[in-house]
Amino acid sequence: MSTAALREKILSVERTARLKTGPLVPLLPPKPRSRQLPPLPPRTSSPSPFGSHHPKWQLDTFTIPAAFPRTPRNSTKLPAAATKKPTGERDDASAAIVKVYEEQAEASWEEVDLNSQKQFDEQQQLYTVVNRYKPQSWRKGEGRGLTLVFAHANGFHKETWEPTISELLNELETSTEPRALPVDEIWSLDAYNQGDSGLVNDAVLGNTHTWADAGRDILNFLISYLPSPSSSTSSSAELPYIPSSSSLLALDTSPPSPGAPSPSSRLHRDRLIVGIGHSAGGTAMAFASTGVPSLFSSVILCDPVLPKEDEETSWAMLARGAIARREKWGTREEAKKAFLSKAFFRQWDERVLDAYLETGLKDVEGGVALKTKPVNEALPFSDPMAVDSRRACARLSQLPSELPVHFIHSEIGKSILSEEHIAHIAEQAPYATVSRLAGGGHLMVQEDPLGTAKEIAKCLRRDYPA
Repeated sequence: MSTAALREKILSVERTARLKTGPLVPLLPPKPRSRQLPPLPPRTSSPSPFGSHHPKWQLDTFTIPAAFPRTPRNSTKLPAAATKKPTGERDDASAAIVKVYEEQAEASWEEVDLNSQKQFDEQQQLYTVVNRYKPQSWRKGEGRGLTLVFAHANGFHKETWEPTISELLNELETSTEPRALPVDEIWSLDAYNQGDSGLVNDAVLGNTHTWADAGRDILNFLISYLPSPSSSTSSSAELPYIPSSSSLLALDTSPPSPGAPSPSSRLHRDRLIVGIGHSAGGTAMAFASTGVPSLFSSVILCDPVLPKEDEETSWAMLARGAIARREKWGTREEAKKAFLSKAFFRQWDERVLDAYLETGLKDVEGGVALKTKPVNEALPFSDPMAVDSRRACARLSQLPSELPVHFIHSEIGKSILSEEHIAHIAEQAPYATVSRLAGGGHLMVQEDPLGTAKEIAKCLRRDYPA
């Protein structure tokens, strides 16, 4: 199928999708575990995830239930009902992506029925894998610090934030600029179908996806699993479920509280929580912060995918490119050579590429393969007419003036969004600050960890002067 014919076919499918509005689906307690989860591949890096730069920081990894229920129908399936997903082979990539779009467009009309016990019984419980980074010893008697929560871009995974986090810690600790409150703890989440989460959920992943559920997964973590700072939870223990009020779990189906008027007094579980999202992770943070704004002390969105709600947008060619990706190599060295043969990867910071090779690939028979399967990278791009991300943009007007929100966009002409869309975002969130990363492209976290860290540090200094 020619590119022009494929584009026309997909557009005809996309235009059948429903533009979504209204509140997020409420959170319910997780279903009891009914399947054995596969073990996660071990990390091979040094004891500190940040190497010699921050040797006193340690890493713990937890697997927690994801938001339940899932919003779209057919987002999960019984393991026994698993069918072969599109492989992304180049000769059938066009047909595969058309099928993905057809399923996504149909799902836009069929959200979960909260009164249907049958649907609850059929839905499988998904899981989210989260990393916690914290100093080996807590600061004592020095006041409250910050808890940073990171969400990654589509097609990546939580560890690709680590070079930026390392640069951010260095910037906050050594810069001659006015000091910000110290960072007490950092959490980074894998999207439910990518990275380690993709491995854990692979047997039960369905064929539909909504960006709103990425925001609900963040809220589910903050509301039901984020422990208090004094918790002694170790890497050998699971994060326990924390019962919360029905009004909090209702998300924005009931009017949410705007929260306290100053960043330093906006507490959740005795924490100052800063939500930081990049690209699709920024869209997820937009859903989360508009769903329950009182949970967040501030929010930083790095070139988020938030197209105008009244303008049709298609990412069909990005989706086709994702589903056609090669996903297996003989060795990591062979994979690295293949990556570096493409200009896309040659723009990356070397540390990010190394993290991608170490933690974004898994050992399989005969070599290594992507943890994030091509079809799972294609699904978010296959948001028909961007109905999900346009919905997120429309929700920005729900952000209360009490919540500090900061947008860090790429340099002019390098964002995934047009300048018109970026100006519209500023109109939707008139209380937010807007900055541009000089020389930075959309993949700022992958290409310029230092520059991205410096911009994030500016936001933290503004909101939390020491």
